[in-house]
Amino acid sequence: MKEKKIAKATKPTMIICWFKEDQWDDLKEIISDPENMGESYTHWREAAEKHINEFRRSGGVAHKMGVDAKTMLTWFKENNLEPTTPNLQHYAMHLFEEKSPTMLVSWFKEEQWSHLKKIIPDAETLGDSYNDWKEKTEKKIEKLRKKGQRIKKILIDTEQMQLWATQNNIELTTASLSTYATFLFSKSKKSNKKPSKYGNNFYQDV
Repeated sequence: MKEKKIAKATKPTMIICWFKEDQWDDLKEIISDPENMGESYTHWREAAEKHINEFRRSGGVAHKMGVDAKTMLTWFKENNLEPTTPNLQHYAMHLFEEKSPTMLVSWFKEEQWSHLKKIIPDAETLGDSYNDWKEKTEKKIEKLRKKGQRIKKILIDTEQMQLWATQNNIELTTASLSTYATFLFSKSKKSNKKPSKYGNNFYQDV
């Protein structure tokens, strides 16, 4: 059998929540694990800047997403997510997608749901079942469409995604689903083929 190959991704992308000092006290009250943020705003900012600079030196692209603490809390409540430091990544991706001309939505077939849940450590945030995830995602899409947001569904082959993550040394999380969707979309635009050669994935306007 021939070994499966997949093209290397474009530059790795980091999306990070960025806070102003005058929001620090509100943030510490909102986050349920504030001890993971750092002893002070200065301590957090120095650590975050160091992480970003190291990521950029390794060839990655970092985007800082300015955060309003109270607006973020409302978003966590609306999406039934606990306001923890790991979940800040989900909010950062939400902000990034909102500012993007086209929002990409990772889409799965029901027969791949069990495999997806196995390979994504924080898959519980997606939903209790495939139908639960699909219903919530469709509602989100419809809500955004009414606001004029352009949406593209990116059909994901979970085995191909797992291979891509391994070959590119990327940890698979719910947040990295967007990274893979962006990779597939950019490749399909360059090749101008639907479906593309990257795991028989396709995108469609909604």
